[in-house]
Amino acid sequence: MTDFSLTLPYIIGLFFTTFALVGVSNAMNIIDGFNGLAS
Repeated sequence: MTDFSLTLPYIIGLFFTTFALVGVSNAMNIIDGFNGLAS
């Protein structure tokens, strides 16, 4: 088994983190039915 590591430039990591946080937030709103009662 080989050792696998993924290194990303800082700006790409920052973009991916922001995208993930926004995506989770939108998914919670859609699951909740846009009324904000899940949180």
